[in-house]
Amino acid sequence: LKPGGIIVEGTAGNTGIGLTLVAKALGYRTVIVIPDTQSQEKKDTIKLLGAELIEVPAVPYKNPNNYVKLSGR
Repeated sequence: LKPGGIIVEGTAGNTGIGLTLVAKALGYRTVIVIPDTQSQEKKDTIKLLGAELIEVPAVPYKNPNNYVKLSGR
């Protein structure tokens, strides 16, 4: 990654929180793609830490619109 780069991750929350903390300390931005079924506390924490949060409908992994697959696009 180049300085100021962007890290994009599809996560159910906990990884996104940790990744955002480390990324911010190292000067990177984060975009976290998370299912809308996750707790509001997790979503609020990720936003408070400075990540851009993209909420998507929760669908099975085999669905092309699964949060993990969306984050890879």
